[in-house]
Amino acid sequence: MAVNLERLQEISGGDREFERELLQAFVEDAWISLNLLKNFLAVNDYSAFSSQAHQLKGSSANMGITVIQNIALELDTKGQQQNIHGTEPDLENIEKILNELEDYLSKI
Repeated sequence: MAVNLERLQEISGGDREFERELLQAFVEDAWISLNLLKNFLAVNDYSAFSSQAHQLKGSSANMGITVIQNIALELDTKGQQQNIHGTEPDLENIEKILNELEDYLSKI
């Protein structure tokens, strides 16, 4: 599971419904970030790519979703280095994780 459930419980104070709402909001925002990253990659907008990856890194860190946090850190660094070509597999990994999180949400 991509989510650190202990971290999620810490944030929510143990309120399961609030946990679900937090996770749902994260997933919705992360899909937007992922689509923006794909768009910025397509037009070689290094600065916007790095900025969006940085934002995703922070939000995933706050939620305790370290897998996405680590990928986003790498993407942020590559954007700063203007070396974003070849990042498609990283974006695909984020997409896979978001699909898994959506599946998890449908079961809780």
